[in-house]
Amino acid sequence: MACSYDHQWTFSREFHVSPFNDRSGFYTVSVKSPSHPPTPAKIDFQTNFEYPRPAVRVHLYTASEEDPSTKGVLKLTALLRPTTATPLTSLSLLRALVQAPFALLITMPRILYVAWTLHFRKQLDVFPRPEPLPAVTDWDPTPAQKSFKMGGGVKWLDEGIFERFSRHRVTKFLKRRAEEVGVEIILIAPDPSVPRLSFLPSGPGNDILTISYLSSRIFTVLFMSPSAQHALLLGCDTEGIFQTSSRDLFQTIFSSSTQPMNRTWLQHLRSQPLPQSLSLPIPDIQFLDDHSFVGISQFAFVINSLRFLDWLEKTAFQLSRARIVDGREPWRQWDRASAKFHSEDNIIKRYSLGSVRRNAI
Repeated sequence: MACSYDHQWTFSREFHVSPFNDRSGFYTVSVKSPSHPPTPAKIDFQTNFEYPRPAVRVHLYTASEEDPSTKGVLKLTALLRPTTATPLTSLSLLRALVQAPFALLITMPRILYVAWTLHFRKQLDVFPRPEPLPAVTDWDPTPAQKSFKMGGGVKWLDEGIFERFSRHRVTKFLKRRAEEVGVEIILIAPDPSVPRLSFLPSGPGNDILTISYLSSRIFTVLFMSPSAQHALLLGCDTEGIFQTSSRDLFQTIFSSSTQPMNRTWLQHLRSQPLPQSLSLPIPDIQFLDDHSFVGISQFAFVINSLRFLDWLEKTAFQLSRARIVDGREPWRQWDRASAKFHSEDNIIKRYSLGSVRRNAI
């Protein structure tokens, strides 16, 4: 007999669930309410008391090809229709644990087995994990996204050692630049537990630069980019890691020294991953650079370490024959930035089903 549902909600997907699906699309959740309280006032296990069996149905819809803000075709259905129900008591819980003592322990092996099947046998490519949507009310979206909905991020990744080093360098730089330029600078994180950072000039200042970011990667992007223009192109326009209230003011704050000199060794290191097609000017020195021997040594170590980690990630995928969706590989970020700079079609394609099967590309 068909199951009728009492409540139904449709909402957009806001967090990354599976590496084989992107974050586009919508959920429609239908719930059948319990017909009566879960247990009588006095439980008598000898009677045939009918315990409620609430039913839940989840539909996953793709985003419409004509308008991604609306539902497309139905992609997946998940049903929960219990045939029996048992009150949660100490005895029933122990009975369930005895019947399936290793259920919790084998969850991860089951997930890995299904992932291996989907990736290597079914040929589904992997989507990189996107950053959680911001959960801060004054996080500033781009002007084209004023209808942007605040998310409720489940868990933000902890700051890495190189991100922490880069953040210290950036905050030290911004304290000095706020004073030099007379501009208030505000950094807004997506995680409500991370306090905003404000850098105030000692004198009067009318301008305010607000930088809203999704991830601590903003600090390594600033650290690794040869110039403010490169940082905007990569972090803001291409990868969407951060947004800024004023691009002109951003470039003023993160401007490099104009003193004529030869290009520093650190700038050579930063420039090596850039494709030749990216013709943005590269200054001789970068705005964060420390010209002391200790500073140069630290910066060179961090730059080379970050580049090594990119190479290691790429090599690990190649050796394991694992595949990321074409155009979304983390090590191809500057290729994406170059395509964006030349106003070419973005090499990141949008797939109507939200999944990519390699032999179907």
